[in-house]
Amino acid sequence: MNTIISIVTIPLRTWHLIREHQPFVIALLIFTVLALAGFTWGIPLAISPETLSTWPVDTIAPVRPLTEAFHLFSRKGTDPVVYPLFHFILLDVFYGPYVVLQYLLGGFSNPSSEFPYGIADPQTFFRHLTLIARLVSFFMALGIIYGIYRITDEIASRQAAVGTAVFLALVAPLTYYAKTSNLDVPYLFWSTLAILQFIRAFKYHGIRHYTGFAVFAALAVATKDQAYGFFLLLPFILLYKTAARNAPAAPRPKDYIVALTDRRLLAMATAGIAAFALANNLLFGGLEGFLRHIEFASTFHTKNLKVAYPDMYTLGHQWMLVRQSVSMVTGMLGIGTLVLSLAGIVLSFRDRNWLALTLLVIMFTYYISVIMYAGIVLPRYLLGPVLFLLPFAGIAAHWLFKKYRHQRLSLSLGAVFIVGWQLMLCLNLNLTLIGDSRYPMAEWVRKNIEPGSRIETQVQTRYLPHLSDQYKIDVVGNSLDVITYDVIASELSEQALKRRDPDYILVLQGLGITGDPARMSAPERDYFDALLNEKLGYRVLAKFETPSFLSYKQITAGTQPTSYFLARKR
Repeated sequence: MNTIISIVTIPLRTWHLIREHQPFVIALLIFTVLALAGFTWGIPLAISPETLSTWPVDTIAPVRPLTEAFHLFSRKGTDPVVYPLFHFILLDVFYGPYVVLQYLLGGFSNPSSEFPYGIADPQTFFRHLTLIARLVSFFMALGIIYGIYRITDEIASRQAAVGTAVFLALVAPLTYYAKTSNLDVPYLFWSTLAILQFIRAFKYHGIRHYTGFAVFAALAVATKDQAYGFFLLLPFILLYKTAARNAPAAPRPKDYIVALTDRRLLAMATAGIAAFALANNLLFGGLEGFLRHIEFASTFHTKNLKVAYPDMYTLGHQWMLVRQSVSMVTGMLGIGTLVLSLAGIVLSFRDRNWLALTLLVIMFTYYISVIMYAGIVLPRYLLGPVLFLLPFAGIAAHWLFKKYRHQRLSLSLGAVFIVGWQLMLCLNLNLTLIGDSRYPMAEWVRKNIEPGSRIETQVQTRYLPHLSDQYKIDVVGNSLDVITYDVIASELSEQALKRRDPDYILVLQGLGITGDPARMSAPERDYFDALLNEKLGYRVLAKFETPSFLSYKQITAGTQPTSYFLARKR
């Protein structure tokens, strides 16, 4: 009877929960609208192996999780092994029902390692898998907002948590990565849960919080390596906390030794090691692939980053990284939200809210171990620090409304301006996705250029307008090497162009990826300048620009291209 009553009252209890957390629910709804706008941007054409990738840079869907499953998560079908294994496994869990349904309906038979992999309709199949992977990221992004909301509630108050959720729902890069199958949202989802459990372990000392922290942290690192930067000092803080609980005064060395045998810390260590081993399949065939992944990370750092930035560990370069990081965070949040965050930090120091200030430790260790070490900073590298910065904005906003409650109208107008600017950033980003110049360019080419024509371009096929089903695409001047990203300068000259003598040339500028003229050295840029100024025997037939009403570019790689189509002069 009690079970029946519980089931019947679920809608009523849900309604009361929604009313209790109404502002938070509204923030989630706003985020949902912003994240689902442009949700199908750049989904793969899937008519050949070269067209199985999506337009967003560094995505893993749709085919790579299937490759991992086909090889029983041994990573034998993956080279190079760029990322850890866990999210591939997770996506295969969500792929599973759809793949089984297709198998039962006859749409997927005789699986193989060669395109189309035994799939009857690869275009529909892989587009659906892409949408499934993106939905996983979307719901994880909702989980991030909930996790940061709970973190703020734990370290400050429910009112501060509401403000934090609103600010977070309007972070444009989060809305972007919620609609791609990149690993950035997944690893931040697990990281957020880990930090939440860390805070609860610090406050409540429950063994489930210690083990939860370890498991979620392990899953975060097993999703994307850079997550480790958040957790470097947190186990030592919990060790100190455990030792301090058993010491009458300041912990002594022997108190730390005793603390190491505490069942909470032992459970934390055991759970973390076990979760990491299972998430990377280290015990059942994945060890060799994991070691190849570690080798790739080392090789990439040596042959790419150190070559591109030979002075990366000099004071001048590191100061440049600081300036770039501040500029990017300001661009991601807006100056108003950033000022509120800084004010919240000051308030936390004033109030000696050491648990809140632990978030600064998290951001500091991440910056030192990830950004300073890599010698490069991108907006997505800073998305995690931004998440853990925003609780301070919520703290400051709550303090202002409480301290100056008689000026509520002025404060409300200021809040509208701050979140309004963030909303504008989100809307502008979505406009650049929905109005991507590759869409009208593809439509124009199909209407005006004879099928079967040979088109030369400079970027990988995956980032091109969807044309590979009717046209022959030649990529020149690009090594297509995932490690070095080399530009082949000898192919980008007037003499080389005359030898190739292509009928048509498609140039993409503004993508911020390999093959983008803006990223090349002066001689290669001069080549494209001469080409687009019609000095090399070609004329511009069509040009399409991605619309934008703000000059700031939230996502620096893979979005907002300008597309040119040129033909040989007759």
